[in-house]
Amino acid sequence: MEHRICCIIFLKDSLPIWLPGANTLLMTRLIFLIAITLTASCNGAATNKQKAVTTSGNTSKTATTTDTLPLPPKVDSIDKANAATIAAANEDINKARVSLKDSILSITYNKFSDHRIFGYAKPTIHSKRMLLLSIFTNDVEGNPYKLPYGAYYQSNDMDSLQLKYIADEGLFSKFILLKHNTPKDTLYLEKRWIDFEK
Repeated sequence: MEHRICCIIFLKDSLPIWLPGANTLLMTRLIFLIAITLTASCNGAATNKQKAVTTSGNTSKTATTTDTLPLPPKVDSIDKANAATIAAANEDINKARVSLKDSILSITYNKFSDHRIFGYAKPTIHSKRMLLLSIFTNDVEGNPYKLPYGAYYQSNDMDSLQLKYIADEGLFSKFILLKHNTPKDTLYLEKRWIDFEK
């Protein structure tokens, strides 16, 4: 006994089309193709922009998207390895210091403690990286992350650039980037890497 299935296809703004005698394999493939097409078109509708959501307590949560470009594989592996080294150090980290006198951030080399501090365009680690202060040579030499304001071992190496503390925003400290003592940009550094003189 032979089983036959009839198929109705609805085309946009037209009458249904009957396909008498369509077999099960053809129907399965057609349904699969339609499902894949719909799924792909729905996923493509999502935007790649980051959205900040303000919650109580003046902290901000961010979506999982980012406004930075992906790193090349070699640079990405360096980034992950150095981030893991800092994470493993726990509290044994060389922190940057903000001067009580002029609110300028400084950090110097310490052979017993590591440091790795990014300056971000917005108060989230998922925003564009703009500057880096790091003890790691492969983070600094040749500016491998192509940061607009460069990568440096310590604040004294930042040619004519200074970071002046302005205020705190959630988990970040807001700084004005000064070039030759003239405001150039606003950067955000994670508060956990900064100490303030008392």
